[in-house]
Amino acid sequence: MNDWKSANDLQNDVGNDVKGKGELPEGQDYKGEKSFSEAFSDAINSFLESLGELIGVQKSKEAREVDETLSEKAADAMAEVFDQKTLQEWGTMTMEERQAKLSEYYSKLGQSLGIDAKGVIVEDCAATVGEGVLGYNSGDGYLHIDFRNLEDPSKLLDVLNTTTHEARHQLQSEAIADPSRFPEISPSLIKEWEHNMQNYDNGQFGFEGYYNQGVEVDARAFAGDVINGYKAKLGL
Repeated sequence: MNDWKSANDLQNDVGNDVKGKGELPEGQDYKGEKSFSEAFSDAINSFLESLGELIGVQKSKEAREVDETLSEKAADAMAEVFDQKTLQEWGTMTMEERQAKLSEYYSKLGQSLGIDAKGVIVEDCAATVGEGVLGYNSGDGYLHIDFRNLEDPSKLLDVLNTTTHEARHQLQSEAIADPSRFPEISPSLIKEWEHNMQNYDNGQFGFEGYYNQGVEVDARAFAGDVINGYKAKLGL
């Protein structure tokens, strides 16, 4: 997640009942001064600018080579689901409609990355994991997303970024569990991921250690590359 933990850690923290949350709150309508598409485009530009040199630079050579193909496929999936029509309608969609769109994207993203994308669970992440958590992945194929991201239409970029980031963590987990399923990923890179996961820093020694560890840098960079490709495909 944007606070990723191992599957065992999350099972201990959250428990096994997280899939059965109650009804979703009503979604808010977009009320910005700019059109939703304009505001969304501005948000993407600010987001990519904030990443700076992270995109395509801080990753290892092996990761960059793999991601040239994977990020292109993922950007195609994002552009297919979150097309211009969806952007025009997102600001007035119901929570159920937004969740359906997100589920469609996560499913297509799973196909693009070759991962087991079982479904999307919308919940109160502040209650199940901790304050400030936008979403998380526990390695079981489910994406957990905070309901506030879907409730507020202006947070669409957070939704897309978190979903793509967590899908990358799912890929990392599955590659570690069975490297033979991902022959395009070098064994040395998978070993790096495995070592990091075994020594994962949840931020217990400060935010910098968590933020700069390999699997998090990799997931942030991958999501940034995908959103950058998505921007180009939609001409945002």
